Amino acid sequence: MAGQFLTAVAGPLFCSAVSIIANVWFGDKDRNIATALGSIGIPLGNLVSLVFTGVVFAGYVPEDDEKHGGDDLKSRIKLLLVVQNVIVSFFCISLFLLVKEKPAHPPSRSALDKPVENKMCKELATLLKNKSYVMVLLIRAILAGNFVTVGNLLSPLFKPYDYSASFIASFGAAFTCGGVIGSIIVGIILDKTKAFLRATRLVCFLSCGMIAFTMYAWPTGVAWLAAISCFVSGFVMTPIIPISFSFTVELTHPTPPASANGLMLIVSKLVALLFSLFGGYLADIDPVYALLGMAIAAGVSIIFSFFIKEVLKRSNGDKATAY
Repeated sequence: MAGQFLTAVAGPLFCSAVSIIANVWFGDKDRNIATALGSIGIPLGNLVSLVFTGVVFAGYVPEDDEKHGGDDLKSRIKLLLVVQNVIVSFFCISLFLLVKEKPAHPPSRSALDKPVENKMCKELATLLKNKSYVMVLLIRAILAGNFVTVGNLLSPLFKPYDYSASFIASFGAAFTCGGVIGSIIVGIILDKTKAFLRATRLVCFLSCGMIAFTMYAWPTGVAWLAAISCFVSGFVMTPIIPISFSFTVELTHPTPPASANGLMLIVSKLVALLFSLFGGYLADIDPVYALLGMAIAAGVSIIFSFFIKEVLKRSNGDKATAY
């Protein structure tokens, strides 16, 4: 429990660092793809974990293990923990030894700007007065809450339709793969167009539409149709992560990115928890009810997107001063 708690506390710190690193190390032409690549680390890690866990537990039979006192389960869990710690330790040591705090030459004008340092309460008040930022925060919280709920409730959402455990695992992998590909594509497009508002609205509309489609696809019991719907759902829903990271920094510059993204992450985590609890309750009644709730939430995010004014303070600052 202590280890899980520390991991949960450290997670938002790494997530908040994504936009900071992108701003310090990358210029205006490749900043958003850098943010996208950094932000997909968690879903990509989930995919690796899903695959490796499947490999470790392949052939595990609970009934046979119970006859031998559960030793097989303990050994498999121990193997998972050892491998996890080896991987994490390797990358942490590499981070401290090889990564510099900032480049010798700042890549953009905004990288030279010193963040406006205020007391926490004053920073919070400034952020909450920015209506466009609040709308992006709420949209991120809703859509992130939806795909976290899908990830947490894979079994309750699919089991009633007689999908096997291996199929359910593959659906989760398809969702994650779609999310990684979609996030990279969106990052490339944003670097070229800076169309943050259009991208946000498009993600909201497509997310609502795909969740509505899954209400038909998943109950059919057709594995290939469910897999495709999961892939496309991940493709259109997950890009809200890099979009929101970059968009909030654009809207709130020169407020420190850690403050803007940190508040957004806190709200997103809380909403995801509530969505998962409520979605689990609805899924126990009927999975379609849970999907309907997520579709309605995505519909609300569409409404919020029309209250955003696209004022790109960071990009406009870069353009105003030739660097």
